[in-house]
Amino acid sequence: MNNFEKYVNSWFLSRYYNLKRTFYLQIHLTNSCQNQCAHCYFNELTSKKYEINYDKLIELINYCNRLSKKNRKLFRVDFTGGDPLLYSSIFQLCEYCISNSIDYGFKLNPDLIVLDWEKYEHILLNATDITLSLDGMKEFHDLNRKEGSFNLTLKALETLKNHNVCIRINYTISKKNTFDLTNLILFLLRCNFIIDDFTWARYWSKENKQDILNPLELYQVFDEQTKLMNYLFDCEDFYYKTNDYRVIPKIMFGFKEHQWFAYLANKKILSQETIYFLNNEKNSVNCTGTKNIFIVDNNLFIYNCRKINQDSFKIEKKELMTNGANKLLVPLLCNKCIYLNSCGGCPAINDIFPYIHDDDCCFYRRKE
Repeated sequence: MNNFEKYVNSWFLSRYYNLKRTFYLQIHLTNSCQNQCAHCYFNELTSKKYEINYDKLIELINYCNRLSKKNRKLFRVDFTGGDPLLYSSIFQLCEYCISNSIDYGFKLNPDLIVLDWEKYEHILLNATDITLSLDGMKEFHDLNRKEGSFNLTLKALETLKNHNVCIRINYTISKKNTFDLTNLILFLLRCNFIIDDFTWARYWSKENKQDILNPLELYQVFDEQTKLMNYLFDCEDFYYKTNDYRVIPKIMFGFKEHQWFAYLANKKILSQETIYFLNNEKNSVNCTGTKNIFIVDNNLFIYNCRKINQDSFKIEKKELMTNGANKLLVPLLCNKCIYLNSCGGCPAINDIFPYIHDDDCCFYRRKE
């Protein structure tokens, strides 16, 4: 195996074991946001309340914390929005988590990290990790969010890394910004940024579905990214030495897009041992909707997937960590695929573009 192949195999096995032991909530605290991102699916979803009720949220967190201990799971939450730092009770909420040893992270905008660091420093430094978004290089990113957002994000990355905060970057990829993905990665490396997790996922929208990547376009992105990573993992200057003397990549890539596994398996980048193991472990690394991973909106409604939020997909609190907690339907075509457990298709994409023929979804081998 070359360096990239070793990394990929290790990543998928680690993801499997981490998912297996984790109970996770992504909590949308508020609708309030400094941006109006063109790709934000939150804008397309109905929400009656401006922000979440604090007392009821604490009740849910306590319930889930007890449930995780009972089932010997690691419980953690991510606070998002909108911008979670704009939530009126954010300091009280974080102090509650700190005092009760509940791990929390943030998925947020860079604005308040840069413009009001001293005010938010304590709760940011106590987070397990912080996720920021980059949608491309400056021109596209600012067009998609607001003028100056790209530079704000870079300043936030620098501030967080100077304080040894674990940083995650999300990239939402559509037909409009496929050209910028490789450019952005190389830019971050030239600027010597350290990114603890860099992942990208397909854009989703019912209103602008013409911008969603089709299977061929997604395959082409896989090809380009695989070529890039094969090159990077063989470059000495792609690595750095940590404070505990480990030598690791400056950008730790993630492969959360559903079809990565099937693509890498077909390209023989994943080992036969990894493929066999994860294809035969039920719901190993497929859709997170099959795991103990849940989305809580600011009405305190619980879902497997925030993009599929019809009433019939709501999860009752008492259903958490039971067989009844998985409300999502695996795309019918994916049920006959050898990658059911390791990919399983995307119910949210299937909701917009139903998988009727094999090539509606992907180009990978299925069961006869």
